[in-house]
Amino acid sequence: MDGSREHLATLRRELDDLRRRTKEVDGKLRAETSKVRRDDGSSRRKTGQQSAETGATPSESPALTGVKERVGSKRPAPSSAEEDPNTKRRNRKMFGSLLGTLTKFKKESDAMLQSKRLQRRAELLQKVTDKAEEAKDKTQMHEREDYAK
Repeated sequence: MDGSREHLATLRRELDDLRRRTKEVDGKLRAETSKVRRDDGSSRRKTGQQSAETGATPSESPALTGVKERVGSKRPAPSSAEEDPNTKRRNRKMFGSLLGTLTKFKKESDAMLQSKRLQRRAELLQKVTDKAEEAKDKTQMHEREDYAK
């Protein structure tokens, strides 16, 4: 029982140490990425400068491994479509496809709406016709009753 408590205490110390080191690395990453993202070159750390803690240059620092690759691998700013004929062709194809899809949907929607309108019109016409028939029948019945008197 005593051994398991000691083991648990050791694991907790290791966990606390790992959390502390993770926070340090996080802070370093934030600081480095904010320096890399700034526009003015004066606040950027030179690649020849060494870290006070490890003695390594920032590109060799274990806390910053892969940061420069990720920051440097951002896509370049998009150039205008006039400069790249492939991009221009692709954009036109996509726009045409989008217009085609929208046109097709509009036609289907209009056709469905038109069919619903026609169906509603036919129903209304049937109701009006039925009411006219009933009115005609009533009128004829009243005339017969009046004639019979």
